[in-house]
Amino acid sequence: MYQWATMDQKDKDRIFFRSETDISQVADSVRQILHEVKSHGDQALRRFSKEFDKADFDHLPLQVTPEEFAHGVSSLDKTVRAALDYAIENITRFHQHQVPRTVDLQEIRPGVWAGERATPIDSVGLYIPRGRGSFPSMLYMLAIPAVLAGVQKIAIITPPGPGGEVDAACLYAAQKIGITTVYRVGGAHGIAALAYGTQTIPKVLKVIGPGSHFVTAAKRLLSDLIDPGLPAGPSESILWSDGTGDPQRVALDLLIEAEHGGDSSALLVCEDSKFAQSVADILPAMIEQTPEPRRSFLNQVF
Repeated sequence: MYQWATMDQKDKDRIFFRSETDISQVADSVRQILHEVKSHGDQALRRFSKEFDKADFDHLPLQVTPEEFAHGVSSLDKTVRAALDYAIENITRFHQHQVPRTVDLQEIRPGVWAGERATPIDSVGLYIPRGRGSFPSMLYMLAIPAVLAGVQKIAIITPPGPGGEVDAACLYAAQKIGITTVYRVGGAHGIAALAYGTQTIPKVLKVIGPGSHFVTAAKRLLSDLIDPGLPAGPSESILWSDGTGDPQRVALDLLIEAEHGGDSSALLVCEDSKFAQSVADILPAMIEQTPEPRRSFLNQVF
């Protein structure tokens, strides 16, 4: 806990410091990966999956099969499916209001009309990370706007498990949204596949979604071929409370963001010191009940 009025500028700057991704240390390695994928396509993707993801799936195609979708959906716990259904419905309702009209014209002077025409891009690739856990939330937050916008070709790439398996929750979310084009590949090599195209994976115009330093470096280095979207950095959140809320709910909101990694930022701003202290008192026990690796991430943040 900090008292803002009594803090020096150095401590204030430290609290508001935002992590920045410096790609200089990995740029040369990523350039080599990009070259290999451009030159050798699917073969390079499988080789890099074994090297970086420790995933050996020579017996499987790069694209997830309908049978895998069916198995993933059936193996998912009903409560998880219900939670995903609820979230997907909420996200869809929100973005429906953002869809612009196809043509919006205004009469500037009698007989003189001007306006805007909104058209979706032809294709987009969505990168769904997996290194720190399962992120179906990232999938539906990226995919739903693309579907509502009318993008015809939506491809999802995500790092595979050791045997080539793809996260069941992500498969369920993708199918629920209406996307069945999912590839078991991640990392810088996955971004390269979307930018150059391979024997299996078609190239796209835009690639969005957060990832490792290698993923960020690949998107920057390929920005002349694809639109890499806004840079996706660590999770950041600031909560403001007037001191009348539920301390446990506030603590949960802090943990939800901080659990994404040790470089996350989760702050509570409150003028009521007693309320702030009550939230601080709750956090240690809640962190202790959190399974690894999330517990370690939380301890790094708090």
